[in-house]
Amino acid sequence: MKAIKGWNDIVATNGGGTLLSPGGYLAKIIRVKDKTAETKPYLEVVYDILAEDKKTLLFKEESKDEKNDWKHSFRFYLADESGFGLARYKKLVEAVEGSPQNKGFAYANKAGAEQTLVGKWVGFVVRDRLYAKQDGTDGRSPDLAGCFTTQEILDKSFPESMLEERDTRKKAETVTVPDSIPFDDEEEAPTQETAVPDLYDSDIPF
Repeated sequence: MKAIKGWNDIVATNGGGTLLSPGGYLAKIIRVKDKTAETKPYLEVVYDILAEDKKTLLFKEESKDEKNDWKHSFRFYLADESGFGLARYKKLVEAVEGSPQNKGFAYANKAGAEQTLVGKWVGFVVRDRLYAKQDGTDGRSPDLAGCFTTQEILDKSFPESMLEERDTRKKAETVTVPDSIPFDDEEEAPTQETAVPDLYDSDIPF
């Protein structure tokens, strides 16, 4: 993507498949897909999760095929009028910068900067999100409640309230169903294959 205008003035915030239970996780960023040319621009951050034994990654084999990315990725929408999406993305960046496993990494706001996040560690707090499917039934998916440094995840120094279930079913009932399938209901398969970075052979720094 292009460099973000006014990056230094953005105040980072957290705001409010293979399913993860609500909790704090140590995550490794595997891919960042630039979808900023879409009508509703976003970055898709594909991640893997460090297992409790801190020796293995949960999605190591699954992540080799990008068709599985929808099971373990979060989208950061960047063009909402409130600026909330950019603030969420900046919170992700600051959490990466503040995680000691990334050895003093500093984000440079320039074209393609999102790709420098690949291979970096970050903390994710995940909750459940309930939503209404197009067929009228209820669906459930992991929802990114917030981004934190890895140390904050290890120390569990994030608000317990972030683990509370998020219910968006009522909102879904009041809007017109779009022509395209919403992200959380059914993911689109990647339109082209790209090389998967060889990240799994590196030492796990925990």
